[in-house]
Amino acid sequence: MASEKGLGRAVRGRLSNRLAQALAPLATRLEQINHQVLHLDGAQQRAAADAAARHDRTDQRLDAMAAQLGDAVARLETQRHDTLALARTLAALVDQAAWLDPPEPPADGALVSVICPLYNQAALFEQALASVRAQTYPRWELVLVDDGSDDIDPDAVARWRSDRRVRVLQTARAGACAARNHALAEAGGDIVAYLDADNILHPTYLARVVDAFDRHPESSWSLATQLVEGGDGPVAVRDDRHPVGDLADGNFIDVGAVAHRRALIDRTGPFDVDFARLGDWDLAQRFAAAAGEPVRISALGSTYRAGGAGRISSTVPLHPHHARLRARGRGRPAEGLRVLAAEWHYPQASEMYVRADIVGLQALGAHVEAWSQDDVAVPYQPGLPVHRGDLADAIEATRPDVVLTHWLHKGAEYRATVRAAGLPLAVRGHGFDHDHRVIDELLDDPGVVVHLFPHLATTRPHHPRLRVLPVAFDPDRFAPASGKDRRLVVRTGVALETKDYDCFFEVAERCPDHRFVLVLCHAYQVEQQLEAIVARRDERGAPVEVLVDVPPEKAAELVAQAGTYLHTHGTGVPYGMSVSLAEAMGTGCYVLGRHLPGMVEYLGPAGDVYRDPAHAAALVQQTRHWDDRRWNQAWRVAADWAHVQFGAPEVADTMLRQWREVLGVGVSG
Repeated sequence: MASEKGLGRAVRGRLSNRLAQALAPLATRLEQINHQVLHLDGAQQRAAADAAARHDRTDQRLDAMAAQLGDAVARLETQRHDTLALARTLAALVDQAAWLDPPEPPADGALVSVICPLYNQAALFEQALASVRAQTYPRWELVLVDDGSDDIDPDAVARWRSDRRVRVLQTARAGACAARNHALAEAGGDIVAYLDADNILHPTYLARVVDAFDRHPESSWSLATQLVEGGDGPVAVRDDRHPVGDLADGNFIDVGAVAHRRALIDRTGPFDVDFARLGDWDLAQRFAAAAGEPVRISALGSTYRAGGAGRISSTVPLHPHHARLRARGRGRPAEGLRVLAAEWHYPQASEMYVRADIVGLQALGAHVEAWSQDDVAVPYQPGLPVHRGDLADAIEATRPDVVLTHWLHKGAEYRATVRAAGLPLAVRGHGFDHDHRVIDELLDDPGVVVHLFPHLATTRPHHPRLRVLPVAFDPDRFAPASGKDRRLVVRTGVALETKDYDCFFEVAERCPDHRFVLVLCHAYQVEQQLEAIVARRDERGAPVEVLVDVPPEKAAELVAQAGTYLHTHGTGVPYGMSVSLAEAMGTGCYVLGRHLPGMVEYLGPAGDVYRDPAHAAALVQQTRHWDDRRWNQAWRVAADWAHVQFGAPEVADTMLRQWREVLGVGVSG
């Protein structure tokens, strides 16, 4: 309306007085209308503001109601789990009615060897030993393996050995699986049962095991009902009624509920000492493959005490071992698939995420070769053929089923050559190269799939060939590492100004009680940036050690030693998912990352985000007050999170499924 008022004034100024007089009433009316509208606009604005305030109050009430509802749902879910546990327990108690009268132990029954590894749980073992001595079945031996404990006094050992049925073996610290294997080699029984030092056997357990094998001579192993107590849940009976075929999906068998004929171990082999955790799950799967279903003993055989501080489940990361078991069951779904990794420069030490994707595909059985467009600044031994020259010649030489490349702009550059060869192209986007126009260009080609990090997959989010895929790291090179230096803070990366290494220097200045080490490698075509970064470090009085162009395996060793990993990144450049963070988490580092888009989700429960150098320094300093339990928790949680979320075989398996779905890449599986 304001424009109409201006028009009325212009008309009066340009027309004759007579015409202006004729139009004056119209101009006046226009001004009146404009005033009314402006007045109405103000009223509407006030009304809108009032409505917005009411909406805000409503949103706050809805948020509060949603929070209350969430709490109620969580309580109901807990109650549901408790109810199911109670139902299983009641069902087991009903089964006990058939076992009120235990079998009469035969006088000449088989000798049962009870195997028990012990590490720093001498007080608890006294109860375990008492439960074995209380057995109604008399023909047993207890083979105890002291796995390098430092809390056992000679008087206790002498007391245990006073019972001739108890044999005490001592070994250097090697883990529960190795200790059990040592006991197996020394055991003399035809039947073997297992007991952890913090569990107890029920009095009739061994009698029921011998009776079960006598009644089922064709069976090689048994599985008893087990009572679980302690931890965060209610006392409940472990659900042991799944068919053993379900072991491929999850473990429901504790070794303390298992007994077997000695001859079964000769068929399957003993415990796998590489499993610091889940060794019982691994052995149960091998038992099931060799001997089928076990004899089920419905009576309670033992009590499992959950949540103990000394338990392996409380001290050892789960998922690195879980991943190995999943890989064993998964097989090699990419067997026969040929992949050409077409890269700007390879093998370049600054781009270890490329190697991780290749490692993951190789773990699934794919045959992978690489093509490098340019030379590299910091090479390393790649472990696969690397072609140079023209991309078309490399495609002709390798005859791949699919071409994989990293960085969107390189995907756009190579697309025509790849598609001219009749091949599909998979493009891995990162952070610095995130460009919506390039993504659109790639997605316009039906033979291209684009993999983006979760927080960057906002362009055409419902497009069938735009797929979310996190960064991958090599889980074997960056396995959980014990004996970390809690005062060592590490950062690895390429020497680029965008990485904000000045932040690392400042945090080091604020934390003089810690040792800070920065591992840098030259960046291709901008090698001079490393010298500039080191010069600024020197100007600050060198608060940080700088290692330059060290081999990747040496960098991995340093990360494995570090207690804390401090990642830095400038705020002016888009952030992707730096592989060094996943690598550090994989070793069990406490990880700190800059508060950037996607960082909270990336770190998950495995670390913290910081706002600025002062905040980062405070987070580093607070670790000085952590006790052993807090450090162990951080170590275990970080390793679990990394290996289940970002392990190279797991990420490659997802990538492979996406290729099948949208590119029709034909592979066996």
